[in-house]
Amino acid sequence: LFNTLQKLQIPTIIFINKIDRDGVNLERLYLDIKTNLSQDVLFMQTIVDGLVYPICSQTYIKEEYKEFVCNHDDDILERYLADSEISPADYWNTIIDLVAKAKVYPVLHGSAMFNIGINELLDAISSFILPPASVSNRLSAYLYKIEHDPKGHKRSFLKIIDGSLRLRDIVRINDSEKFIKIKNLKT
Repeated sequence: LFNTLQKLQIPTIIFINKIDRDGVNLERLYLDIKTNLSQDVLFMQTIVDGLVYPICSQTYIKEEYKEFVCNHDDDILERYLADSEISPADYWNTIIDLVAKAKVYPVLHGSAMFNIGINELLDAISSFILPPASVSNRLSAYLYKIEHDPKGHKRSFLKIIDGSLRLRDIVRINDSEKFIKIKNLKT
C-alpha cells in the first residue's frame, strides 16, 4: 500500500496507534518504518509516560529537523547556508509543501481507544492534506436510474455532484469519446 501511495505521489500521514499498550517498543517501530517504508519520515511527536508531546510545530522545530528540511528543500537550504533568518513558520510551511508533494511523511502517535493523539492527527490532516483543486463548472453526476415513458422515450435520473446542466448542453460520458445532447430537463 505504501509503495503505491509513493508511486502515485499521494500525501500520506503515518499514525502509530495503540501506544498505550504495555511492551510498545517505539524505537524498534521507528527503525522498521525507516527500513521498510521510507527514510523520508518526520517524527512529529515524542511520547513520555503515554502522553503525546509535539517536537515539530509551526512555532517550534528541533535543530535536527531544520537539517532534515534543508536536505529536502533547496530554497531553505540556500537561506540556511547564507545565514538568513528562517523562522519556525518558514520551516513549517516548507514541511506542509513537502508533505503535499509526497516527498516527506509525517509520523504521529496515539491511542484511538483512549482519544490520545486524535486531535493532533485531525490537525495534521487539515494542515498537511490539502483539498484537491476544484475544477469549476465541470459536470460531475451519477446516473442512478433509467426508465421509459409510455411513448418509449428514455428518461434518465441523475444526482448532480458538481457543476450544472442546461438544456441543449452536450455532455461527455465518463471522459470517453461518447457524447449526449440534453434535449429535455425536469427537476
